[in-house]
Order: sequence, then structure tokens, then C-alpha cells
Amino acid sequence: MLRPQGSPARPTGGGQISMIQTAIALSELGVKACLIEGEPSILSSYAGTLESYKLGRTRSFLRDTIGVMRTAMKTRCDSVYAFSDYFPESVVPSFLVALITRKSLFVNVTNTAYRAADGRRFLGLLRSRFQSGPEIGSVLAFAIFHASRRLACRFGTCFVANRYMGSYAKSRLHARRTIVVGAGVEKFWYERTGAETSFDCVYSGRFDPSKRVPILIRAWQIVVNKKPDARLLLIGESGTELPLVKRLVGDLGLTSNVVFAGYVNDRRVLANMVMSAKVFVFPSVMEGFGLVIAEAMAAGLPCVLSDVEPLREVFGESAILVTPDEPSAFAGAILGLLLDEVKRLEYSAQSVALARSFTWDSVGKKVFAGLSEPSV
Repeated sequence: MLRPQGSPARPTGGGQISMIQTAIALSELGVKACLIEGEPSILSSYAGTLESYKLGRTRSFLRDTIGVMRTAMKTRCDSVYAFSDYFPESVVPSFLVALITRKSLFVNVTNTAYRAADGRRFLGLLRSRFQSGPEIGSVLAFAIFHASRRLACRFGTCFVANRYMGSYAKSRLHARRTIVVGAGVEKFWYERTGAETSFDCVYSGRFDPSKRVPILIRAWQIVVNKKPDARLLLIGESGTELPLVKRLVGDLGLTSNVVFAGYVNDRRVLANMVMSAKVFVFPSVMEGFGLVIAEAMAAGLPCVLSDVEPLREVFGESAILVTPDEPSAFAGAILGLLLDEVKRLEYSAQSVALARSFTWDSVGKKVFAGLSEPSV
């Protein structure tokens, strides 16, 4: 299982956590899951639970492929599993090694971030990339990644978190075999500490354009106009829009109403911070599943989400879905929960009930069934 590469300073993310928990679930079913990862290691807290191999700090497609090839030969593995189609360093070596060694290939199709590219023929995509002006090395890396990704999804088996991603993999990536495996929530998310709620709302995630955090900030200005003491906690540190968000908070006069917590590497500390809020809000418009939402639900938080198809499929019956990119819609939904405790408790109960259906044991069994079935 080749994990996505995290930032040296911020190695742990949803994809990595999902990979670790799936590997643990497979191990409990008798499958020897060997994780291949770069530096720094994210497995220190799982010592003795999982077997891992390091690729080293100097990374390239060639070096990674050679490293994965050596590991595949050493472990005599039956299959190669790229845990995210989003990361070149996960897809390219996995595809090449599976191709060369004739091992079964499995790819986790995680989101629709490459929708624009996936809707184009490869040669046309490559031509437009070349004409945009990047150096030849960048164009070559781009070509290798997208060619490997498309071929891996077409000739391997695609694991997806929900029906929407399965449909995407078939229609956009021409996947011949998709298996819906879902996702899970770690048990400590249900362990409410009884700590006082210090915040009205919390957001946890990256500050990328697709996450729409500026929309949340503009919505928060409306909330504060109605509830001047309202406090919003933002958890996370990575993403190109973080400076923009911080500047917007200042421009709108919200510095006393918005707290930037930065990145939280300790998962239990993260859970306690999420539990310190009354409502979880997530304006993202591009998700494959939304693991942070499932975790917030397990913590008992009502959730306000963008009404986009993947989130509607997974969480629609237990969350409040609002029109994407509409600050007033988010503000109205948030205020409706903050000012009505009965409503908030009702959605809290629904959140926990839905979250209990997301278990890594179930994911492990579905992945195991997929690994065990002959490819067609």
C-alpha cells in the first residue's frame, strides 16, 4: 500500500489516516499489509501494529518506482495498492511496478480534483499544458502522472467511498471495475470529554480554493451581526488561501470572533478541539467522501454543509445542506442551530447515529473482498 506523501512538517491527513486504518483492518483479517512511505514517517504511534518500508527523503518517480519494486520483490506481495489517485507519488510508482511485475493493481479514487483534466483527451490535455509555458520537465512529469493515473484506473480495480465516486471513476476515468468500500471513524471520536463548549462553530481542513473558507468568513460576519459574541474556530494550516482568509478576517473586523488554531497533529487533541464547538461547518464544494464530517458527526456536532452531490449522498439525511457559495445561506443555517437548542440536539443525535454506520472494520471487509475477487 503506497501512501500519499505528506508535507515534511504536516505529514498526516485524511488520506493517510484512511490508509492506516484500512491496513489495520486488513491485518485483523489475516492480510499482511505492508505500507510504503517516504519521510517523515507517520507510523510512530502505530509501532508494532503495521509493517512499513521507507523510500527515503530524496524523491522522484524513478527512485520511488525502484524502491517500490524492491519492496514488492522482498515481500513477495500479491497486489499493489495506490491509496490515492490524487498524488503522483502514489499513483505512478504503483502503476509502473504493477505493470512490470504483473501484480494486481488497486487504486483508491478519492476525489474529483482533476475533473477538468479528466474530461479531455490525453493528447489535447498534454498540448494545452505544453502551450501554457511550463518547462519541459514539468510537462513530462504532468504527462507521466496523468497517463499512469488513467491507465491505472482503467486496467486496475478502483476502490471508492460512495456511489458518486464510483460513477465518476467509470464515466471520467473509464474504470472497468469499481467497488464501493465507504470510510470509517476512529472510536475515540465518540468519547466526549464533557469539556465546556468554547466555540459556536468549528471548521477543520485545508485552506484551498475548493474548501471555500472565505465563504465561511463572510457568513460569519452575518452571524456576528446577529450574535456579537459568536466565536469560530478554524483548524488547519496548509493551503494557498490561508493568507487570504487571515486578511479577510481582519478586513471584516472579525479578529475577536475568529480563532486560527493551526495544524493539530495529535488526533485525540484534534477530536477534543472539535468537541469544543456547538456546530461543525464545512463549505467545501469538492469532496469524495468527507472524512472530517463523519468525525465531527461522531463527536456529536450538527453539521452545515454545501449541497453538493457526494455530501448529499453520504450525509444528506443527517446534516443541513445549503446552497454552495452563498454566505447568507450558511449564516442562516448556522444561526438556526445556535439559537435553537432543541433543533441543535436533534441534529446532534442524528449525527451520532449516522456516524456509527461508518466503521473501519466494514471498510476492511469490503477491501478484503475486492482483493480476493479475481479481476475480470
